[in-house]
Amino acid sequence: ADPQSATGRWRGQLNMWRGYAATHGLRWLLDMESYFNGQVFARYLDMYWTSADHSHNGFWNNFDFLAPHPAGNFPVAGFVTASVQHTSLTDSLAIFTQPPKFWDSLEALQAVVPTSPWTVWIDFDLTISPCCFDEFSLADLITGNRNKQESHDELPHVVVRDTPKEDYHHHCANAGFLIIRNSAIGRLFIELAQSKRLWPAIHYGYQGALAESLLELLGLEWAIHGSDTRQDTSSGYNFECLPHLVLGTRSGSWSYAN
Repeated sequence: ADPQSATGRWRGQLNMWRGYAATHGLRWLLDMESYFNGQVFARYLDMYWTSADHSHNGFWNNFDFLAPHPAGNFPVAGFVTASVQHTSLTDSLAIFTQPPKFWDSLEALQAVVPTSPWTVWIDFDLTISPCCFDEFSLADLITGNRNKQESHDELPHVVVRDTPKEDYHHHCANAGFLIIRNSAIGRLFIELAQSKRLWPAIHYGYQGALAESLLELLGLEWAIHGSDTRQDTSSGYNFECLPHLVLGTRSGSWSYAN
């Protein structure tokens, strides 16, 4: 959580989870680190154009098609003057669909997952329905204590919130609640999401990146353990979301349901 949220109206919610962790003997971490240290220099096309990190601050002044025009929210020269020969841009430029600090969630996850057998990620604004209070313990859910016969190999690597039909119409994975196992697959999930952080049309920022990465993991699982009746058994996911995530739609609009 950012410092303002951690000390503001959500502090009661955070203290509830702090108490839950203490009751169950779990380690509690409130990550308020700011991982992004670059600089937003423009808001072209309603996106956040930034330096990749502080060491590249000011690089945009070397390119007229990036340098902000003093008269408005547009560059000094048109993008048509850009060239594929400007290879330094791949190291210097980052473009986000949301304020860069919103991506700190992925950075925080990547930093903490290797430090514990399990990591339960909870957005500070997550609300638990009262009907769930006495159903199960999160600790029992992830360690398999509800079924003593369950072997370690059968434990999940990634746990996400369900998306029932009575919920939002898009039925997509929600990034407000995640349980990540410190395993090769769990760490791969975070790495896959991190690799998408600069896709220009990705929806809902890191939530769209996590949703696509989840589909990729499920596709790999199907390819290994799935049925051999499919025509293409090389992958259980044919990446039909990619055009929407990278390029948007032909009309220019975005739809999270895609």
